[in-house]
Amino acid sequence: MKGDLAVRALKMAVALRQLPGGCTHHTDRGSQYCSHDYQKLLRQHGFQVSMSGKGNCYDNSAVETFFKTIKAELAIFQYIEPPLVCRRLLSSYFKLRFCLTSRLVRISPPLRLA
Repeated sequence: MKGDLAVRALKMAVALRQLPGGCTHHTDRGSQYCSHDYQKLLRQHGFQVSMSGKGNCYDNSAVETFFKTIKAELAIFQYIEPPLVCRRLLSSYFKLRFCLTSRLVRISPPLRLA
């Protein structure tokens, strides 16, 4: 991907979404995301920059999987909710997931080693 395409996409996203300052922007270490123009634009709009570790292409996959799961299960990101509503929805989501996971672990049959 060319750097100018990434800059244009970021400008479009900022203009359309009107995001509050302090949002986290996570990317891999692609040259388009490390470019001076892209980083300058992120700083101008108050983003918290997060990048995958140098030389570790797999740490980004955990973040992508996490957000994919939340988007699929909550389906709240089709439109932007006020931050307080998002926090409440995410809090409820994690509490429910934790409770369900805890119950499943307690009722699952014990592991038998042969």
